[in-house]
Amino acid sequence: CIEMSGYPEPGTTERLRQFDGRLLTYFDWGQYAIWHLAPDMLVSMDGRRETVYSDALTRAHLSFYRNDPGSRSLLDSLDPDFIWLPRRLPVVAALPEEGWTAVLEGPDSVVFAWGAASATQKVPGSQGPRCFPSL
Repeated sequence: CIEMSGYPEPGTTERLRQFDGRLLTYFDWGQYAIWHLAPDMLVSMDGRRETVYSDALTRAHLSFYRNDPGSRSLLDSLDPDFIWLPRRLPVVAALPEEGWTAVLEGPDSVVFAWGAASATQKVPGSQGPRCFPSL
């Protein structure tokens, strides 16, 4: 048996499959999310961060996770439909106060959507790129 420490709980992953859109995620979970949710969910960052993504985008994600002042500019630039993060990150407590609604919750992670309007069902057969922003 392979232990899945460091990854989100599988139940949340399964439930996320009902949605489609742009997913801002924790960079350690990006490839996991692509594997399980593509092509319906576009992932903001994955483990290729040193080779594919700009230093500025990587720093913006880290700043967002820490809940640094000014870090919400990442939300403005990426315009995600969903945010999927480990509960332990400092930004998680602040997101509901800013209008983000928890639509899926597990013991280790939480998925937020911007209000109820972002929590839309996916359209069967949709295709497109696997990541955003487009590289």
